[in-house]
Amino acid sequence: MEMFTGESGRGQSAMVQRWMEWKNMVASLGSNALEV
Repeated sequence: MEMFTGESGRGQSAMVQRWMEWKNMVASLGSNALEV
């Protein structure tokens, strides 16, 4: 998350939320792939 250190707070929460959703999706896809 180093990319956000120099950012002002504006719009940051939305980007972080989108990143967390994407990371969770990738994690679930990865676990599903491992289960198969």
